[in-house]
Amino acid sequence: MMSEKSPYRLFVSHTWEESDDYMRFFDYISEVDSFFYVNLSEPDKFPGSSIDSIQTEMNRQMKEAEVSIILSSSYLKDANLVQYQMDLARALGKPLIAVEPYGPESILKPVKDRAAQVVPWYNRAMVDAILHHARGENTSRYEVIDFP
Repeated sequence: MMSEKSPYRLFVSHTWEESDDYMRFFDYISEVDSFFYVNLSEPDKFPGSSIDSIQTEMNRQMKEAEVSIILSSSYLKDANLVQYQMDLARALGKPLIAVEPYGPESILKPVKDRAAQVVPWYNRAMVDAILHHARGENTSRYEVIDFP
């Protein structure tokens, strides 16, 4: 159950910067009422360029997450780093939710193939996927259509 006392712990893919899509993702999910989360990603904590330091920092950021969100745009920016994030998520037993590219592009096969679910840029779809894959919750949400 969603509550402030038990927020969902999220890791969102990044390439050591807060990209437009990274920020947009949090804008979208913050619009959903009564959805509480903690962002464990820290793109501003670049550990230096050594492989060991990067892997150690990624592990630190992801290890407490309940779910890992993969933004297609981050894969386009640095495929190797995001591939490592997807591999680490699998090794740590974290479900992967892929977010389609923002715009007309289609999701990339390497991301789609690894994801437990692919979601569009729609806040309810994103939150419903998090609820389901993080804690096995089913929202059984129905869309309300207003007729004039």
